[in-house]
Amino acid sequence: MDEFSDDPVQLLAIARRAAVQAATLQHLTAALSSTLSEEQVGAVVLREALPAFGATAGDVVLLDDDDRTFRVLCWMGYPEHLVRSWMRYPVDTGTPGGEVVRGAAPVFLDSFSEWEQHYPRVAPIIGQVHLAAYAGLPLVFGGLLRGVVSFNFPEDRSFPPEERAMLLAFAAQCAQALERARLFSAEQRARLDAESAMRAKADFLAVMSHELRTPLTSILGYQELLADGISGPVTELQRQHLSRIEASALHLLGLIDELLTFSRLEAGRESVKLEFASIAAILDSAAALVAPLAAAKSLAVVVDPVPSLGDRDLSTTTDCMKLQQVLVNLLSNAIKFTEHGQVTMSARAAGDDLMIDVRDTGIGIAPEHLDRIFQPFSQVEQHSTRRAGGTGLGLSVSRQLLTLLGGSLGVESTLGQGSVFRVRLPLTR
Repeated sequence: MDEFSDDPVQLLAIARRAAVQAATLQHLTAALSSTLSEEQVGAVVLREALPAFGATAGDVVLLDDDDRTFRVLCWMGYPEHLVRSWMRYPVDTGTPGGEVVRGAAPVFLDSFSEWEQHYPRVAPIIGQVHLAAYAGLPLVFGGLLRGVVSFNFPEDRSFPPEERAMLLAFAAQCAQALERARLFSAEQRARLDAESAMRAKADFLAVMSHELRTPLTSILGYQELLADGISGPVTELQRQHLSRIEASALHLLGLIDELLTFSRLEAGRESVKLEFASIAAILDSAAALVAPLAAAKSLAVVVDPVPSLGDRDLSTTTDCMKLQQVLVNLLSNAIKFTEHGQVTMSARAAGDDLMIDVRDTGIGIAPEHLDRIFQPFSQVEQHSTRRAGGTGLGLSVSRQLLTLLGGSLGVESTLGQGSVFRVRLPLTR
């Protein structure tokens, strides 16, 4: 600029060239910004960059993990019969791309004679396809030099500093696009692996649950036959033993059903059957199902009277069986962790929501455990001598079922005083 500071024509020409170069680089950068794979980056180089820079041939080569071999990502302008034998080749073959890697710097050749002087091994190939000047630019991403983008020109030419700067800026944009593509591909692979592992886990749980359910059903059938005296008179002591067998089998059956529900939810196979139902009826049914568990611990399960909604009983449209399953899970949990006092269940309308509270006077939950309790297979008491059994799926399954029904599950708890689990569901008036 200093050289032509007194020549307005020259200054105008320089300004115009700078504007064209800036617009070209901006256009190429925009094209690269939308690429999500290595192949798309290569397509931009061939479709957009070659004509923009006046090149008639070019390629993008990437280093293999051993850093000793080039892999051709894309190419244009070379005869196919020549390219076929160069899709993979050693870095030390005697090419300018190899020098770019060794020196971690660009290589510019102004004429075919420079090919003959510096790269005699490949110069005959370049002469055969009538190419001359060359620009080889390093691709640095992930903090490492991982490849070379090359441009071949049909005639001898020089590369002034501003053009070299533009080519290097484009190579930097290519490298960023390739890094994004690498990260996107890695993220996709990780997601697919995680989804595959999740499906395998869900399938395993479903198969095992079905396999365990079959013999348990037989055990319960034979227990019922024995309790009914089909095989002969049953003494009081035998009846007590049979009752314990039934309780244990039903408990195990409940755990298996929990696993089945969890596996269906994880696989996205759980369906919803909506119907209009009385909330009081659902609460009473859930309380009746846990009554034996509460009686075994001499605890009371109290269902507060459900307030009416205007001139009718409190009702809503939901999947009654799934809501009942959620309430049974919450009541069972409350009973397991309560030694004295009672478990209370209540329902009310709150605006457009139905709120159901399950309240206990049990051991409570420490604040640092409140988030963890909703994770699958999570237990607040992790050691082998924990006081309450279970799979650790009840709360996770309950929250997922409520999400399926358009609701949510929350908790408030005070350590040593008890907990309140709150079900929220849309209220259909």
